[in-house]
Amino acid sequence: MWLVDGAGNIDKDSRAEALDAVQWDPDAPDIFVDPSGPVGLNDWYVGPINVTIIASDQGSDLAAVEYDLDATGWVEGRQLRIEEEGPHTLIARATDNAGNQTITEPEQLDLDSQAPTTELIIDQVPVFEDWYNDEVTVVFAATDATSGVDYVEWQLDDNPPQQAPNVVVSEEGAHTLQYAATDLAGNIEETQETQIKIDRLPPVTSYVILPHDTTNGWYTRAVTITLVPFDGGAGVAASFY
Repeated sequence: MWLVDGAGNIDKDSRAEALDAVQWDPDAPDIFVDPSGPVGLNDWYVGPINVTIIASDQGSDLAAVEYDLDATGWVEGRQLRIEEEGPHTLIARATDNAGNQTITEPEQLDLDSQAPTTELIIDQVPVFEDWYNDEVTVVFAATDATSGVDYVEWQLDDNPPQQAPNVVVSEEGAHTLQYAATDLAGNIEETQETQIKIDRLPPVTSYVILPHDTTNGWYTRAVTITLVPFDGGAGVAASFY
């Protein structure tokens, strides 16, 4: 650059270069959110989420990088860790020294690291220990506080596993019922087990008479009659005569 007066005189001897006379940065910074952590199902994380915010600016350089988690206010920083269970929303913004700013779209970061739990609802009351004297219907009442229950898988004895909401147990004898719930994030409950025993048949009683020798069907001396009860299910509780 050089000087020119009102008469048009030019002082080229005083000319100089002004490299920084004009600074122009029309472009906003680049920014994106990079989350990492153990991923489950349906976009849920099943462990702590580590988030890195990556930003850059090719012009005036970055002045600030900030984030807002769950609308709690802007915090300056490029890294954060999410450990609280539940759904979360994260937005980030980058501002350069020229005042240009870029704000990310809301990023959904949902965390569920806890497995569901299952309680059994049985429509009968056992009459003796785990024994029932009629068929029973077992309902699987599963709960999950965060992502919600997907299904309960159960297996009765050696039968194939099923995912029905209930099971009817009617066959005589002792049965083993195993079950576990899975939530929408893919967390699986530790397998639970219970015994269900069905005895709908009454006991039978036979007897033995000693001595067993008779004359024309008549006993000629005192005899001892021993009752022999039998029950193939819950067992004999008492005999009467």
